[in-house]
Amino acid sequence: IETFRDSDRGLGILRAHLKDWLDQPKTYNYRLSCLSRLFGFAVEIGLIPRNPCVDIERKSSTDRDVYMTDEHYIAITTKLTGMCHEVYARACDWIYLISGRPTDMLGIKETNITEKVVEYFAGKNQQLVNVERDEEINFLIDWFRDYKKLHGINSPYLIVHPLEARRKLGGKPITSALLYRYLKKAMKAAELPIYTLRDLRPKALTDEATN
Repeated sequence: IETFRDSDRGLGILRAHLKDWLDQPKTYNYRLSCLSRLFGFAVEIGLIPRNPCVDIERKSSTDRDVYMTDEHYIAITTKLTGMCHEVYARACDWIYLISGRPTDMLGIKETNITEKVVEYFAGKNQQLVNVERDEEINFLIDWFRDYKKLHGINSPYLIVHPLEARRKLGGKPITSALLYRYLKKAMKAAELPIYTLRDLRPKALTDEATN
């Protein structure tokens, strides 16, 4: 930290560190924010006179503009079912139907499901979200519950790994990171573009707007 008492030298060190992410604006900005909090604290406790991060501009980023076609979605989830397990394809259906962020959708518990709605707190802003149940959502809720009952899985989470899942994951909630790993394998096997798990949400919103 003492090195950063020299503002010019400190600034050069920071720019050299951040240059590896110049073509990844979100990662660049995230790292810059973390460093800024660190140096801000160092200023508060008197270790350095000034936060060097204030002299570095954040990089502008553009949101992905990707639409997954129905044909691609069906091909990918079909591969996902065959290569892994149907529950992972149903988890994608769930993310698509509820149109929420994958982490929020996979974290749904039985207590989040009432007779009329699926309710949860959005992780990004902690706002309460209520999604009215319809025929398709009800089908998936019943599917996940029947799946858990059939396999003797007792979990407060709606969407969980099959008991035969590796790495002692059986019966535990499916994470977005692991679901995306399986999804990428399915996309490669189907010889299709590599979408992200987050691309399911804009697909859902676009489909809803055009129907």
